[in-house]
Amino acid sequence: MTRQKKAIANGARLENASWRTWWKQRNKLGTVSPETLNWYFISASAVACSP
Repeated sequence: MTRQKKAIANGARLENASWRTWWKQRNKLGTVSPETLNWYFISASAVACSP
């Protein structure tokens, strides 16, 4: 995957997703929903506070 990331459309994003999935499985991590993190509030405030 890493060697071919420039040859594939959205290859860098696919590589990132692959590493994240690998790490998640390797460490037996669960998935956290955006609602649990209050993601929508954080991203809205980050946009409002950016220069």
